Amino acid sequence: MVRCVVEAFEKSYIRIADAEVCKITSDIREGIVQIQNFMESHELAVPSVVSFIGCMQADFRYPIARLLAKVHKSPIAGRLLSSGTEWITNPIAVFLAKELQPICNSCASIAKSTEDVVHSIDDINSKQFGFTLSLATFDIEQLYPSMPLDKAKTIVLKAYQEHVKGQRKWGAKVKMVSIMFDVLFQGQIMKFCRINADGSKSVEWYKQSCGI
Repeated sequence: MVRCVVEAFEKSYIRIADAEVCKITSDIREGIVQIQNFMESHELAVPSVVSFIGCMQADFRYPIARLLAKVHKSPIAGRLLSSGTEWITNPIAVFLAKELQPICNSCASIAKSTEDVVHSIDDINSKQFGFTLSLATFDIEQLYPSMPLDKAKTIVLKAYQEHVKGQRKWGAKVKMVSIMFDVLFQGQIMKFCRINADGSKSVEWYKQSCGI
């Protein structure tokens, strides 16, 4: 079963050519410049913020895919992990996270995190039943489900437009966020972030650890 997980990983996440890496990185740089020019021309941010958007261009690290085995599952499954904190687009993601966080806080949801579920159980027991639950086990399915990128962009932009509508230059703000999504989520960039050049190292280590 473990072998199947590794083989599936290798089949789905293969090494891409250096030429394609350079092309994708070049496209990203052009997108970053487009964002910075748009922010400056519409006066949407102070110079330090505009500079921050492109601060990783000279010193970035490619995302590295790592395979986390879910040995408690039957059959054994795997989860792909990849950190992009030092990737060239991370400043854009940081900016968007800060810009969109108020919308997230205002949205009703079943569970934003495992901690939310634990607190909800505590509230139900203490307020409705008058006792404290001493032992429980649960599993949250699809806490972060996948969503097609085009639909995700449409939904988020609509929510963001409602959030900023009426503010100064709100139309330009929505356009700016739209451009940022295009830079972050265009197909080639997503493919590169998922199929990275160093993922094979994790697979080899995983094979050795499992005796494959």
